[in-house]
Amino acid sequence: MADRTGKTADMSAKPSVLRARAWQVRDAIRRAVHGDLEVLDRYFAVVLPVVFAAFYVLDKGPHRNLFYLFALLPMLLYLRRRVLVAVAGAWTWRLGMALCVLWAVSVAWSATLTLESAFDAIRTAGALALFLTACTMLAVRDRFPEVRITYAVVFTAAICAVVTFVLVAVPGAGYSAAGRLEGLGWADHAGNGADIYGFAAVVAMVLAIETRSRLTASAAWGAFAVCVVYLLLAESRAPALGLLVAAVALGATKSLRIVIGLLGVAAIASAAVQIGGLVDFADWIARGPANRLELWADAIRRIPDHLILGAGGADTRGFVGDGKTLNSPHNGFIGIFYYVGFVGGGLFVGLCTYVAWQAARDATRGGSGLALAILTFGLTVVLFHTKTVVVMLNRDWLIFWLPVIIVSAISARQWALPEKASARTSAVTFSGEAL
Repeated sequence: MADRTGKTADMSAKPSVLRARAWQVRDAIRRAVHGDLEVLDRYFAVVLPVVFAAFYVLDKGPHRNLFYLFALLPMLLYLRRRVLVAVAGAWTWRLGMALCVLWAVSVAWSATLTLESAFDAIRTAGALALFLTACTMLAVRDRFPEVRITYAVVFTAAICAVVTFVLVAVPGAGYSAAGRLEGLGWADHAGNGADIYGFAAVVAMVLAIETRSRLTASAAWGAFAVCVVYLLLAESRAPALGLLVAAVALGATKSLRIVIGLLGVAAIASAAVQIGGLVDFADWIARGPANRLELWADAIRRIPDHLILGAGGADTRGFVGDGKTLNSPHNGFIGIFYYVGFVGGGLFVGLCTYVAWQAARDATRGGSGLALAILTFGLTVVLFHTKTVVVMLNRDWLIFWLPVIIVSAISARQWALPEKASARTSAVTFSGEAL
């Protein structure tokens, strides 16, 4: 009887536990709706790493739906006066927000305005502005989960790369070793795959160098090697160049031995895929600049027609290169000047300059080189692969807007501490305690 009674008591306790959890969730939602930032902090500490890691798992459509539902809608809760006052002190937010507002307003003077293109431009600027506001709010309060994002991206990318290699080796799996490698998630296009795996390689490189754990460093170096191999098999030159530029920037602010070691790893990986017959670098290089120069020339030729404010964010005219008309000039710098003129171009260059200066300053004063490494990689890729950085969720949020937000965290940490202490303090740390 006692056992049976005890068992019955345990069984009856389960609904009570579930009911209590349900009440806790409801209470948390109610507090978040009423502006409890601590609840939102804990929520986005989980959701943002998932959103960034999902680049390697989910296709574009499902990934954006995940972002809209679980990230963008909850970010609306940050639209409060006290939040806007808090983030207004960050120059990264001011410049980024000004660029988003200009992009949305530029719909009014777009030369080929349609209802669909206007809606798309305004929606894009609004989503990016909301994302930037919410993440800057987390950053200035030292709550942005950049360390968790680092771990999530590095090891998700490594696992997905290995899975892709296995699928290529399995006949009938739908993946082919012929041509440029295409994989899971956003990597279903070789160019996108090279960019996101190049980004993962950069982040893994920083993690391996800066972590205090030997086990983590070993795992990060393994992930770095896997991502480099994927990058090489995708046969895209811009992210390969970006990885080298990021290694040089990191070495210049940390140690030249870093550059030598990383170049050695890259050389070994390159030799391995060449000897294995997986990549023909002679053919890779022989492709030359493809149609980039013609696309750039066509865009530059038309910039003087809308010199000050640009052709407008809703402009849908294409760019001609190698006899083909594409919807992108494949250069983010030229794209900004084309769509929003010298006003938008000045904001973009100012934002890049400020972020680069702050990131380099932090790296040279004993802080993390994460923002600097991602930014140098990202700006290199933007030179060849991007229409403009004012876009809906895509790889540019990884390679450009993420270091912008990290610099917001760095700046906020420096403002909050005495001058001497802040000079040695970074917003990013890879010790186990940071998790």
